[in-house]
Amino acid sequence: MNDLGFFFDVAPLGGGIGVIAGVVFLLICLAAAYIAFRMLKKSVKMAFRLIIVGVIVLIAIVGSVSFWWLSTSKSPRPGLTRPAANARPQQSPV
Repeated sequence: MNDLGFFFDVAPLGGGIGVIAGVVFLLICLAAAYIAFRMLKKSVKMAFRLIIVGVIVLIAIVGSVSFWWLSTSKSPRPGLTRPAANARPQQSPV
């Protein structure tokens, strides 16, 4: 008997997916920056071309780091153990 619920018991690996998404996002943005640099070659001065490319690369780096940072799993905090409200304190034998 096949139980497909068994395969959904384990959570997917978030760290690897986030790193891959970050790298893909970075490569896409770098390609867009290169294309923008080449297309603006004859119409815009060098300083403006570098500013536009710099903004695109900055967005690419911030986006990639955010993908990586948000995909890493955080260790769960241990729960605080509090004594029950109706528990009586223990007395030491004297």
